[in-house]
Amino acid sequence: RAEYRRRFPSDDPVERFAEAYLTGRGLPEIDDADRHASEIERARALLRPVAEALPRSPEVHHLYAYLAHRHYHRTGDGEAARAAHHRYHLALDLAPYNPRQRANLLVELGLLQASLGNHRIALRHFNERDRLPFLEPASELSFRLARARSLFHVASYESARAEVARALALVDEAPSLARYRPVVLDRAALSHHASGEHARAAEFCRALIEATSGAGLAVRMKARLGLGAAALAAGQLELAERTLVEVRAMLDADEPFRTEARERRDASHFERDDYRPLVAGLLAETRRAAGDLAGRAD
Repeated sequence: RAEYRRRFPSDDPVERFAEAYLTGRGLPEIDDADRHASEIERARALLRPVAEALPRSPEVHHLYAYLAHRHYHRTGDGEAARAAHHRYHLALDLAPYNPRQRANLLVELGLLQASLGNHRIALRHFNERDRLPFLEPASELSFRLARARSLFHVASYESARAEVARALALVDEAPSLARYRPVVLDRAALSHHASGEHARAAEFCRALIEATSGAGLAVRMKARLGLGAAALAAGQLELAERTLVEVRAMLDADEPFRTEARERRDASHFERDDYRPLVAGLLAETRRAAGDLAGRAD
């Protein structure tokens, strides 16, 4: 900010755009809803004279789209989603020969449509983006996981599995991506489980348990829960029962379930007691499959 303020007058479009851009970059770190909304409005106010001065700038419309996308992501406001969709497409139209900018816009459009549940539309954007080059492994990893998620949601399980395999290869090849390995292993287990490769899913869950050994209770517990479910589906009943009994004990432990410092959390996240019926049901099913007709989970 200081550099732009030194080089440009406060009413210069470049200085205003830079200020709006940096404000947008900081939005994901803001937990307070009112402050988040006020920062979006401040960025929009900065952009209005910029858009008047540079009406055909794809960067300006891209930033408008991003701000609307963030607003939708935080509030669920459908009008914000429509505004983001419109601005993303306008920016695409204004950048026909800029592959780097088009790549970013296509990913954002895909993520927006995926968040609306329109995964087939999202995949059209993702597929178009996949024809453009990737400049760094981190951006490709993010893309592979997003595309795999949409493939999963349209029941293209084998394609999702192949996409996650490409993500796992990226993690294995780039040491800088090692911290994302648990996420990729989790997606790999899920995609293999959904496509009927239950034994392979169990192997990924074992790797996930190892990769999350130092994580909080919720993360460690969910990795073992995945192993229990995959082992049950694969007919590995002893492993399934042993693992699910361990999960049940983890739910009864005194250790805090979550360790996140941030107060804001997705409402869809399960808490400790939400998992108890699921674990009890899986354990009962495991014991019935092993010949215990009462199928007791006690």
